[in-house]
Amino acid sequence: MFEATEEKKIIVVAPNKHRGIARKLVHQLSKLDKCNAVYWSIKQYTQNEVNINSKGNWVLTIGNKSENNLTKDYLSFIDLQHKDGGLFYGYDGKKALIFAQDIGRNKERFVSIVEENKLLNNNKELFTGPITGANPNLLALFLFVPFVKFGALPVFVAWELISKNNLNKIATAISADLFFINGDAKRWLEIHNKG
Repeated sequence: MFEATEEKKIIVVAPNKHRGIARKLVHQLSKLDKCNAVYWSIKQYTQNEVNINSKGNWVLTIGNKSENNLTKDYLSFIDLQHKDGGLFYGYDGKKALIFAQDIGRNKERFVSIVEENKLLNNNKELFTGPITGANPNLLALFLFVPFVKFGALPVFVAWELISKNNLNKIATAISADLFFINGDAKRWLEIHNKG
């Protein structure tokens, strides 16, 4: 049985492409009361999975099914608390996941979610969330068709020029922002007797 006085040991598992997001999540999670988080690669986690689970660690995976095989496995039993605009996160017991997919097909809703959650500065050029805001070089300008022109072309053309990989990284970071902003990170960690 998990006691409220114990420190929660959280392992954030991510593929190399999401290493930066994972480290920012580790930092944010470690700031929460009685939480200690570390980042592990998928390989590190897989090699140590038996020992990890037997010690009651909390596990947060980052990346969609094609990026992280743990997400594929966990989706069979974890209900998603957020699944809108190509942005996803969910948790059950001591397991949680955060990922993004199909952003190109959901771009209008994706942009709305970013705006509704005030994840941009006043000029709509930089993200301001707990995860995305930690990177001042992460420009958001290309996302917002009504606000900007890219030379003579509207920004939605620039959207199409952004690589799927970069867009997915940004969207995954925004999913992580929402995990904190919506209070689900704390709700997940308040689960004591599940597992």
